[in-house]
Amino acid sequence: MKIATTLFVSAALAAHIQAQSSSQPSDLSIPPALTNTAGVSFTLAVTDNGQPYSDPTASYQWACNGVTLDGATNAAYEGVYPATYYGANLYTVQATLTNGRTTLTSTVYTVTMPAIENYFQTTGGDVTFQVVATGGLLNYQWHWHNQWEDQAIPGATNADLEYTNAFSSANAGYYWAAVANPAGVASTPTNGLLLTKPVPVGQYEGLFYNTDIFASNLAPACFGHFLFSVDQERRILSGSLQNGAKKYPFAGSFGIDHSAVLQIPSANPIWTLDMQLLTTNEFPQITGYAANSASKAPSQLYGIFHYYSAKTPFPNAGKYTIAFQKQEPTNYSRPNGVPDGYGYASMAAQSTGTVTLIGQTADGTSISQSAGLSQHGDYPLYLPAFGGRGLLTGWICLSNSIITGPTNNIIAGAPILWFKGPGAGDANYKQGFAEICDAAGSLYVPSQQALSYSNGVATFTGGDLTENNGDLIWDFVQVVQKSPDVFVPETGIEQVKLTLSRSTGVITGTYADCVSTKPVKSLMGAVLQEQGWAAGYFLNSSSVAPGHESGLFTLTEDAYQGD
Repeated sequence: MKIATTLFVSAALAAHIQAQSSSQPSDLSIPPALTNTAGVSFTLAVTDNGQPYSDPTASYQWACNGVTLDGATNAAYEGVYPATYYGANLYTVQATLTNGRTTLTSTVYTVTMPAIENYFQTTGGDVTFQVVATGGLLNYQWHWHNQWEDQAIPGATNADLEYTNAFSSANAGYYWAAVANPAGVASTPTNGLLLTKPVPVGQYEGLFYNTDIFASNLAPACFGHFLFSVDQERRILSGSLQNGAKKYPFAGSFGIDHSAVLQIPSANPIWTLDMQLLTTNEFPQITGYAANSASKAPSQLYGIFHYYSAKTPFPNAGKYTIAFQKQEPTNYSRPNGVPDGYGYASMAAQSTGTVTLIGQTADGTSISQSAGLSQHGDYPLYLPAFGGRGLLTGWICLSNSIITGPTNNIIAGAPILWFKGPGAGDANYKQGFAEICDAAGSLYVPSQQALSYSNGVATFTGGDLTENNGDLIWDFVQVVQKSPDVFVPETGIEQVKLTLSRSTGVITGTYADCVSTKPVKSLMGAVLQEQGWAAGYFLNSSSVAPGHESGLFTLTEDAYQGD
């Protein structure tokens, strides 16, 4: 006969059983890794899901690298290493519980302040810089050091820094390494490792300017142009600095690290050029700063090497046309106004790498310049006007057959800056202005038809083109190309006349205000042959709104030619 038995479990006992069943060995843990500084104690503690574990029936035994630690029989272990010690050690704890046994492991990394034991470089065609350091858990970062800044070398994060074919792949100058770990940072001397090589002989040309054209302290002194030649044997340089309409000669030399700090005492105030020569990948460049007491703050400096010659001809030699387009949308309500048209220029690029530019800015100012090209076609544009109160400057690139923005390491964004200081005697824009422009253009081939379409539209807007109530006018005039490069505008009160110079791609003409019928002084621009349009400006002869004398002229294809 079986007797049924009922077991009554108290609430307290049920809670105890539940707690024990939930604390399985697999729930326990210690930190899998721990970093501490030598001489400072560390603690490893057994936890249950991140909370301190307490079980009076449990027992523990700690070991280090497989060796049992005497007396280490608690849920937590505290240790310390001597101040001069560094290394990694594996700690284990065997926890014996009422419901099983588990072994937990943790690696403790002990570090000391990094210490540089040695640093050196190999010699030969391939150069390796190396640093030997102690301290544990070391991270490395190599730097290249020059007169005016330190540059962390991207990806140079090993104890060795290797340059294959260092003559081409590495810049001359000082190299140093920073070594860090959680305890601190140590470094080799910034002038401890030097790589040097000959300075490429030839001409260097460039610009310095402040890209914040709207800054309140902007002054013509923030901008300039330089040109100098280098004697390779002694690293001697000589040339001139141009600031506005004035040029100042200078001479000096590059140091063994290819840096140079030059003062130009003939200028008033005295100019200082702080330059660094870069020579990687067979592409010499100049970087640095220029400043004087009137420029408020140093201006960034960049220069190129005149790469092309009769022996190495420029592959994209020929004639070019260019339009200087404003970056910002035209705002006709700005106080005192800015020119609403586009400046233009025709350019001749010789096979020797010399470029000659002739044109006009959209306020009617004539511009001209000759300069050299870099290996990649970069061109330093520097066009002072109004006795130094006005300036058009920046970088453009003759890339294949298209004119684009600058390449390589030239000042990031490098817009073309255009400004003019106030001048009571000026014919236009007496209050001055500041503007940011882009350069657009292309190769111009006189033997080809300038624009491929027969039906076009000339557009006139901006400047003083408004109704009596001040509303802006967009005036469109149809233009027919009767024969190659002969443009005939429709008859109207605007009395538009257009004449293209086939040799240069420059368009000239006249235009009369469609409201007042007053004639304008001029209509000028350039054909951008590969882009398929022309752009320029027109000037009012007697503007009733000073500060809005210049309007925008374009000639584009008539996209709609239906009945």
